[in-house]
Amino acid sequence: MRRIPPTLMLSLAMVAATAGLLLGPVRSLPDPDSAFHLPWPVLAALFAASVVLRVHLQFRREVHSVTLMEVPLVLGLHFVDPAGLVLARLAGSVPALVVHSRQRGRKLLFNVALFAFEACVAGLVFAWLLAGRAPDGTVGLVATFGAVLSTDLLSAVLVIAAISLQEGALDRAATRQALASGMVAAVTNTSLALITVAVVEADRQVAWLLLILAAVLFTAYRAYASLREQHERLGRLHHFTRVVARSERSGAVAATILAQTQELLRAGRAELTLFRDGRNPLRTVLDLEGRPVTGPVTETGPVTEILRRAITSEQAVLLAPPIGDKALRQALLDRGITNAMIAPLRAGRGVDGTLLVANRLGDVGAFGRQDLTLLQTLAGQAGGALARGQLVDDLRRAAAEREYQAVHDPLTGLPNRTLFTERVRQAAAAVGPAERYAVLLIDLDRFKEINDTLGHASGDLVLREVGVRLRAGLPESHTVARLGGDEFAVLVPAVPGWVAAVDVGRLVRATLTQPLPIEQLELEVAGSLGIALGPEHGTDPDLLLQRADVAMYQAKRDHTGIEIYSAERDQYSPRRLALVGALRTAIEHRDLTLLYQPKVELASGRVVGAEALLRWRHPEHGPITPDEFIPIAESTALIQPLGQFVLETALDQARRWDEAGQALGLAVNLSVRNLLEPALVERVAGLVARAGVAPDTLTLEITESGVMTNPEAAIAMLWGLRRIGVRLSVDDFGTGYSSLAYLKRFPINEVKLDKSFVLNMTGDSDDAAIVRSTIELAHSLGLQLVAEGVEDQETLELLASFGCDLAQGYHLARPMPADELVRRYPPQQVARSIDRVD
Repeated sequence: MRRIPPTLMLSLAMVAATAGLLLGPVRSLPDPDSAFHLPWPVLAALFAASVVLRVHLQFRREVHSVTLMEVPLVLGLHFVDPAGLVLARLAGSVPALVVHSRQRGRKLLFNVALFAFEACVAGLVFAWLLAGRAPDGTVGLVATFGAVLSTDLLSAVLVIAAISLQEGALDRAATRQALASGMVAAVTNTSLALITVAVVEADRQVAWLLLILAAVLFTAYRAYASLREQHERLGRLHHFTRVVARSERSGAVAATILAQTQELLRAGRAELTLFRDGRNPLRTVLDLEGRPVTGPVTETGPVTEILRRAITSEQAVLLAPPIGDKALRQALLDRGITNAMIAPLRAGRGVDGTLLVANRLGDVGAFGRQDLTLLQTLAGQAGGALARGQLVDDLRRAAAEREYQAVHDPLTGLPNRTLFTERVRQAAAAVGPAERYAVLLIDLDRFKEINDTLGHASGDLVLREVGVRLRAGLPESHTVARLGGDEFAVLVPAVPGWVAAVDVGRLVRATLTQPLPIEQLELEVAGSLGIALGPEHGTDPDLLLQRADVAMYQAKRDHTGIEIYSAERDQYSPRRLALVGALRTAIEHRDLTLLYQPKVELASGRVVGAEALLRWRHPEHGPITPDEFIPIAESTALIQPLGQFVLETALDQARRWDEAGQALGLAVNLSVRNLLEPALVERVAGLVARAGVAPDTLTLEITESGVMTNPEAAIAMLWGLRRIGVRLSVDDFGTGYSSLAYLKRFPINEVKLDKSFVLNMTGDSDDAAIVRSTIELAHSLGLQLVAEGVEDQETLELLASFGCDLAQGYHLARPMPADELVRRYPPQQVARSIDRVD
């Protein structure tokens, strides 16, 4: 279904409004209270004259018309019945628009609808202000000026709306200037019209003298418009000369000439064509973003021939409608040109050219002789500038360079993402129904270390060498590209299956692992590689690259080197995108819950604390595990409000336990993204104070890997948290990669041993030795040790024999709601009487 243009909808709305006013309020308006009646055909002739005898004022690139329309409008309000006023407005204006202004289509419909609507509104406002009184004296002046000015304002608003809907936002400064000039003209014209009304009422014999006054006023308008036009032309010509003179590079000169010429002559199009000895002409035009686009002119025809004749005759050519030569007229229309000017120019060194401007902007008709003279002046200056810059060679080189640079990486010379995606698209179109093609994405491992250690210049050398090796080590049928940074891609256009694709991946990795000499060092460069197969994993190039990227990060994370895309392991699936919005809503509506898993002191057997564990039940997908939604929060801006929710909820629960006489410590997991928030210390201190609990009631659990993401910043933040009195615990101890030196620097209170060591300690002597050593290490550092993952009584007893401080696990209790924890384990409840919760 075709969409109705906005300007057409606006026109139809005005037509409907006019019809409603004519059939309703306008129809019931009284006739003018005057002894003199002006026949509507005479008034129509006056309206036609106001359309024909209009003056165009140029404000930057916008054209506004000033007319004497207010004169017949005021006469119609005083001497013609309301319906006759509308009829005269249409009968006079429509022929003038069609015959004189050559308006057609939607533009004609808009102006006709606007004129009729104006006449209706003017009559209504005039009658409303008169309120049944005679239109004389102060009342008549107020009513007349009110009707005319409100009509002019309404007209300006509708015209501005139409232009904005058609062409976008207007120049505000120029619009304000045009409105101000229009209002001055409206007041002047209305004053003249009121004088006319007074003269006609008093002595119609001398009314013809007012024609002289109207002619003088019209002449003044024309003189003002002419002076303004000349002033603006001189200013823009000066600006053109200064800007072109500052341009040094030929490409910049071409763009400046075209942009300034188009602006100065208010043209919708500008072209620079250069004819070279024995070669195809070069044509430069400005694209939609104002950048020069150059290409050879291969077509021949009337337009090219008239350009050549302009050079030969050294005379500018004006192509204003109607163009007599049918072939030329049609050729111009095929290029979207209705009126144009062509001026010859000399570009130097056997190169002649033409400067063409086309399609005069605004409702002012085609170009005229004054415009042609100005174009000749501009062409003379443009030719000199082009000759100085040797534009021809620069344009040829620039065109070739832009074409190459648009599809190649400037550092390695390899195809870039644009060309690579096009090659993937071609491969997808070329494979048969039983064939496949593969997209391999390679990300260099530890490349940041090379940049940080040896500098970016050495990093660039590595990237160039990687490009050379990949290109030399793979068949020519494979496309090797650099996508950006340290990411490369390979397209295998035909591959029998995933095994062959993996073989290519191994070849790539083997090519990369050869030692690379840089600055008297031999670097070992490795890469993680992800593979996506088409059409099995998709046919869209961007989708295949995305899925190869997912597989590559899987390979990097699992240290496998090569991975093939698997939908089951894709964190960036549509479900994940949907969960982002759902999680935001759940946080805002507090639809998340906390469960609490008791922590038991092994020496006394008492429940001394609990760990707060976040849970989310999605209304459609059911329970969503923390392993799924926590990474979503960490990769978006949701981790901060999620952490805020957990801390607030947990501390409020700690306060309720404290008020009930069950003072339990409460542990909350802290994401690394939360840990590195600048205002974390102040926020935690504020939440603890608001809850009214002792700061050491709260234990914040952080992981080794989280701290090691930015050790110095993290340690500084941990000291800040320690100073406000909260307890700190290192979670999942033993699975990270922190050193004992860093552990000694952590201002922590306890170490939480990962359950992977606890689960098998009764059957694995190595795990038992690790657990015992870790407990002794923690105690030697003055730290408590918490063992998680206690699944049976034998493990519990062995931990107690090792001197473990605290334990938690399913053998002791599963996570449960807060009220159930209080009910099951009242104060002084011992661990030996805790029942297992299955």
